[in-house]
Amino acid sequence: VEIHEMFEQLHRVRNQLERSKKEASEGRQKAERDLFESSMMVCYFLLTDTFSYTLLLFNVLYFPNLSSLNTWNLYYMYLSSERTVFLQFKARESSLRKEKKEVEERLTKEKADLEKEHFHVCNELQKANEQRAELESKLLQTNALMEELQQLQVELQREKDHAVKEAEEMRQTNGNSVFGSTSAVALTEFSYTEIEEATDNFDDSKKIGSGGCGTVYKGFLRHTTVAIKKFNREGTTGDKEFNDEVIFIIKSKTCCQMRISKTGKTVHLNM
Repeated sequence: VEIHEMFEQLHRVRNQLERSKKEASEGRQKAERDLFESSMMVCYFLLTDTFSYTLLLFNVLYFPNLSSLNTWNLYYMYLSSERTVFLQFKARESSLRKEKKEVEERLTKEKADLEKEHFHVCNELQKANEQRAELESKLLQTNALMEELQQLQVELQREKDHAVKEAEEMRQTNGNSVFGSTSAVALTEFSYTEIEEATDNFDDSKKIGSGGCGTVYKGFLRHTTVAIKKFNREGTTGDKEFNDEVIFIIKSKTCCQMRISKTGKTVHLNM
């Protein structure tokens, strides 16, 4: 939009410059034409008056009887009229020269102003073109970056879908086999009394966390510091949640795992 406005402004400046040149040229031609016409008119009067003066002089020299006061009055009138015409011519010439000078000065000033404005508009137009080129370059870079990000997003989404699929398959596989393979592993069992002693009967001072379907206590069991999670009997934990907890403990790389009991169900894990 700014570049379009600058082009319009430049076009207006050029048109104004052409109009000023045309007006100045027409004014100069008119002044010269008026000056020429005045000169021709003066020449005409001079030629006419010269003829009249010659005729008057001929009458005085060759017809002295006709010379009288009227004759000399006519001669005086001739001289007066000639002087008047000459003064009018000089005044007209001076006026035309002054008008011509004013037109030339105005033309020079307007030309200088228009050239200055034209130079300013050209500079602004050049700056606008440079800014447009810079913005176009940044736009191309931004579009390229957006394409890269879109490709990366597609790849990440594909990897995410693949990972979710693998996790689901692994969860199904581990869920089907976790309780079927415990007979092949050597297990260590602890009595409930040992667990109570290790946690000071599940004292609150031994509590180190809570959430989900139970509370976690810190204990010291058979010369080993352990973490014991007690499931809430009043909770809404079902078999699925209980099995998920068991799978999580099996997969976690802890230094000690133990027997977990819930509402009569017993799961044996290796120590």
